[in-house]
Amino acid sequence: MLLTVDPDAPDARRLPAAEFEQLWWRTQTDNSQHHMPPILVMTHSAVLEQLRDARLLHGVLWTMERRLSRHCFTALEIEPREAERIGWSEHEAQGTAGLNAAMLMVRPGTLAAIVRDSSIAWATGIASNPCAMPATLMRLQLPEALFSGRDGLYTSAAHDFVAMTARFHASAHRAALNHSWDWRNADIPWRARTQEISRVPTKADAAYPRVAGGGRDIGFVLPLVEFGGVERVALNTARAMKSAGWRPHLFVLEAQSCQFSAEWRETFESVTFLADANFSTWGPANSNYLGTDVPDWSRFGDQRHATAMLAWLDAVVNFHGGAISGVMGRLKRFGVKTALSLHLSDQSPFRRLVGNTYLGLAFEHAYDLVLPCSEQLGDWCHGMGIPADKIVPLLNAPSFDLPEGALARIEARRALRSPQDPLRVIYLGRLDHQKGVERLISIIEAAGAARLPVEWRLIGKAVLGDNAPEIPPHIAGLLEPPLTTPEGLAEAFEWADVFILPSYYEGLPLTILEAMRSGTIPMATDAGAVTEVVRQGENGVVLSQDDTVAEALSALTRLAGDPDLVQRLSAQARRDMRGRDWDGAVKPLIERLEIMQAADRRKK
Repeated sequence: MLLTVDPDAPDARRLPAAEFEQLWWRTQTDNSQHHMPPILVMTHSAVLEQLRDARLLHGVLWTMERRLSRHCFTALEIEPREAERIGWSEHEAQGTAGLNAAMLMVRPGTLAAIVRDSSIAWATGIASNPCAMPATLMRLQLPEALFSGRDGLYTSAAHDFVAMTARFHASAHRAALNHSWDWRNADIPWRARTQEISRVPTKADAAYPRVAGGGRDIGFVLPLVEFGGVERVALNTARAMKSAGWRPHLFVLEAQSCQFSAEWRETFESVTFLADANFSTWGPANSNYLGTDVPDWSRFGDQRHATAMLAWLDAVVNFHGGAISGVMGRLKRFGVKTALSLHLSDQSPFRRLVGNTYLGLAFEHAYDLVLPCSEQLGDWCHGMGIPADKIVPLLNAPSFDLPEGALARIEARRALRSPQDPLRVIYLGRLDHQKGVERLISIIEAAGAARLPVEWRLIGKAVLGDNAPEIPPHIAGLLEPPLTTPEGLAEAFEWADVFILPSYYEGLPLTILEAMRSGTIPMATDAGAVTEVVRQGENGVVLSQDDTVAEALSALTRLAGDPDLVQRLSAQARRDMRGRDWDGAVKPLIERLEIMQAADRRKK
């Protein structure tokens, strides 16, 4: 038996089952002298270890406790899935099926009520098939890798709870419950509901079950976690901060599943899903700021649970979390340092700049720091009125380390390229309107019509809707599935001579930086901060927004006929990326956070 607020706390109290039972009876007859945590959790140490390995232990306990506001029981079932993903779903258990619960959480007072009742027959419904008791069932899906090397999964929490209640109900101590053993009035009214004390500051249904310490816990808040650029920036920032002694924690706001491969598990200390149906990153909005909708949730939504989820941290970084900006002011009042990571401005259908950059301006007062991904975006932030001392550029860098031996292969590939070889051109990314997919189609078709010696690879996934045109069959035939591993990405860039990106709007694309590191010449439109790293005719090709297709065709013609130019631009692109890494990018942020924390300590 484990008595604790935080299951990972080093001072957690462990009791043999017999001693726990004695203590429980004492709390029923003399609560002023004896105490134990009011929330009962039936599970197995192997389940705790599995959730710990998945970095989900604290988040699962927190969500289950919140659901006790609905029913007396919250059950957890764990099942494997093939992909490197984690996910959850939620159901009403009563009347559906029997519970194969790896964990069962019981509302305070429920066990005592069952034991005091003349019969426990009604309580046995939690273990019947189908479940006969009102209960919330959470199903958790974990990667199969987290099941290997483990014995059969524990699924009898509900049955073990019924067995324990039967044992308590049959105890000789039960007769003592008919008497009042304390002649005094309770001197501490909160003693019987201690779990509510920690909820008072946030007014949430549960406090996050983590005891923080050391001033080094930092939260990374994202609406979803897939393979996008924002997620890769968050991962690399967290990795760099972890190497500097910080403890990164991941918080997923809206998605019910997320990509969570080994590199994510190795980087983050924990992952928590907000699991709040009322939250929406970009929900209904009855107001706007400079043309960008300000979600109603950010202004007057129920923010109790989001606040409780983050209030224990030392610092929080919002990565395009939209409405979560509305919580940052509250977090500052709890002493949490708040930061906003900015990557790009979106465009409305009328090409007006909107999105997270403008929502960040609306909530600028709630942030201690603003972290633009480029110097250009930092200048824009200052020009829009954000104080200069709040702006700490966190400059993008290649999002993955080159695999062993890749540098030697790159050197050989560039040095041995024959003048007779066709020009290898690659596109890597989403095929949607933002990325200029219709321009890309026109460029490929024009190059084919001109019979240019160009070999194409298109790697990515077509995005339906978003005003993107249908991809013609002869272009669709070139499509390869998205790449997600460092080995696959490195091989793709090694293969190519040119990386093309005809976007309408961008931030500072990671793919450009990764291509340049491999000596692949970037050919990109003048969007966002592209020209901060790509210099026309020196290390790449910059295309205008007005005549993109014609300029791309002209550049491809020139490169296909001039091997020396290819070699020169490639070599310069590689040189420009030397020393550009995430440890260097994150260092100014770490220094600023430590200065702010030192100032707070002096105030105390």
